[in-house]
Amino acid sequence: MLYFAFLPLLRSYGGPPNMTTPLNQWPMIQVHDSATGYLTLGNILKAQLMRWTKTQAGNVTSQLDCGARAFDWRPALSKSGDLIMHHGDVEIKHPMEGAVSEMVAWANSNPAPQDLVVLYIWDCDGGAACNDKVSSVLKDLGVPQMTSAAALKGYTLGDAIAQGKLQGGGHLLAITDPNALNQHYDPSQTCTGTKGVSEYTCYTDSSSKAYPLNRMFGYLNATAAALPPADGTLYAMQALWEESAETVAIGELHNSSLLLDEVKSNLNGLLLDAVKQKSFKHLNFVEVNNVCDNGRELLEALRNNYL
Repeated sequence: MLYFAFLPLLRSYGGPPNMTTPLNQWPMIQVHDSATGYLTLGNILKAQLMRWTKTQAGNVTSQLDCGARAFDWRPALSKSGDLIMHHGDVEIKHPMEGAVSEMVAWANSNPAPQDLVVLYIWDCDGGAACNDKVSSVLKDLGVPQMTSAAALKGYTLGDAIAQGKLQGGGHLLAITDPNALNQHYDPSQTCTGTKGVSEYTCYTDSSSKAYPLNRMFGYLNATAAALPPADGTLYAMQALWEESAETVAIGELHNSSLLLDEVKSNLNGLLLDAVKQKSFKHLNFVEVNNVCDNGRELLEALRNNYL
């Protein structure tokens, strides 16, 4: 009787995963530019620059607690040779070793197979020396690495869980070949901009919100409609607002930021509604800004509707 009493709880958590599911058909919330959660005013002297660099509101532990299961991670070698992170030209002066240690600790405290964590590492600023340092840090922390995208062909969730097994019982797999993920980057997906001579914004109180929102969900639906790559390549749909010099200028006029653009448009909430309605045909990495806004609910909806 107790078993049946807990069935609703198991279902809301997604239930035991099918280990034969191809990894590129396993839905995961990916956090965009995760390391920017460590940015503070002390890291960047110009507050404006931080507003349009910072995509997450907390460290990796809080992001995981909010539903993140995959990380967009961009290392950099500092001038002193320390391994930190970056977003474009902005250095994030927090040690990568410390951030990955948080991931290891969280994974070991959450060892369920469906809580597999994938660390996708790319854009290593510093060339071969940066890549070597990344590999060394991961090895020292006991984080298994997949170094070749070719290994993804035929690769299943069960394979990732087995390869990503940590000594402490959790599951964390670092993928260090940048070709392992098709990011489907589309710079046109902006919250604000101009259409003709008119300005538009994505904000919920805006009379022009339909234009950027319809464009965004057109992109999301088209990306999700494509079949998962037969060679096992992972793929993302970027459910987040991109930025440009124009959008930053307009956003400043509205006293906004990357985090506030997400909140003021309710993009994560709209994404959650679409997932609940099974609007998307195929999902793998669902990449978001500000994961702690609706992230837990989004993870539950992905597990309930796409497993």
